Amino acid sequence: MNLEEETKRITLEYIKTGYECYQTLINYINGDMKGNLDLGNTKVSYIPKGLKVGGNLNLKNTPITSLPEGLKVGAYLDLSNTLITSLPKGLKVGGTLNLSFSPITTLPEKLKVSYHLYLVHTPITTIPKDLKVGYDLYLRYTPISKMYTVKQLKQMLPNVKGEIYV
Repeated sequence: MNLEEETKRITLEYIKTGYECYQTLINYINGDMKGNLDLGNTKVSYIPKGLKVGGNLNLKNTPITSLPEGLKVGAYLDLSNTLITSLPKGLKVGGTLNLSFSPITTLPEKLKVSYHLYLVHTPITTIPKDLKVGYDLYLRYTPISKMYTVKQLKQMLPNVKGEIYV
């Protein structure tokens, strides 16, 4: 996507989500803001390429379906109760990643989550063997929790450093 297309898409997002939400996105893109970015419970459905959030990124209860390549989140990434269907390959989250109550069915290769990964009440059916989770993995109420025991999952996912809850 070239700069003109990106500008048009961001402008359409402004029209849909309102000035305050749009201005917050622009400030992050321009590097004028650091720390947390709270877009939860808004109509935002698009995150621009190259966005870097030093703190938490809250997208809870939004219609977002995908995230751009190169997204960096320094702390908590909340995608719970969204329409997210895919994550970019190589995504790194410096804190917890919450995908609970989303329609996601697979995770990308080389996903790294420094703290907890929540997949509760998702239709997730596969998890890449190279998944890295610094603490706990929550798989309650998922197809995977019915397919495997905790012992089997620990053998399959040696890079989950904490507990696995099914």
